[in-house]
Amino acid sequence: QLTVPIVATGTKMLQNSGNNPEAIVSYMAFLVEAAEESMKNSMDGQTVGIFSNNTESDPGITGLQNIVSATPTTGTTGGLDRSVYTFWQNQQVACTVGFNTNGLASMRSAFYSAIRGDEHPTIIMMTQSSYINLDRVLTATIQYNIPSPKTAYADLYFEHIYWHGVPCMFGSNILANTIYGLNLKYLKLIVNQERDMTIRDWITPTDGDYLLARLYWAGNLVCSNLARQFVITGSPDTF
Repeated sequence: QLTVPIVATGTKMLQNSGNNPEAIVSYMAFLVEAAEESMKNSMDGQTVGIFSNNTESDPGITGLQNIVSATPTTGTTGGLDRSVYTFWQNQQVACTVGFNTNGLASMRSAFYSAIRGDEHPTIIMMTQSSYINLDRVLTATIQYNIPSPKTAYADLYFEHIYWHGVPCMFGSNILANTIYGLNLKYLKLIVNQERDMTIRDWITPTDGDYLLARLYWAGNLVCSNLARQFVITGSPDTF
């Protein structure tokens, strides 16, 4: 369960008051939007969010560092001991030197190990450094044939990268030197509809001139098949 407080001070409400009835409404809408953005940032972060190492007993979201573990043969996920239940181990491969040396080889090894039949990772997430390294390695293998006239312009920029048909994305809150390959058929963010960005009633505390509310979210990141997920550790951020 995550909570973000929303405070509307009397001073700000007075500054946004007047003959226009929309003024105070716009101010309150701004506060709610700011709280929603704060909640989204928390959900995306390493402290209580998706990219954290939180366990099921922690108040935040059970994080990817726990679910798709860098040490998949130890620890407990979802109440199951990974050292006992080998089917409950995600795939893990180390990029030991740097992305330019064995980055693609590590991605291939991890990707193929997570395949079962026609099932494979559906999204690959990495740090910005690893994404840039992937772009450098892939574009270095492309040959460009510039036709006449020689003054022709070539746009060599790739807006998106798909690798084996799977979209690759980078995020600012992913743990350094970490690449995740996720099969979203088995990995889902479950939300409780009673706390899906829900605001409780505004109240007026007795100790000051302000209104107070809270934005609530409740749910968790859950996985039903760890073997279809992979993580790459080591030095993929290095080139």
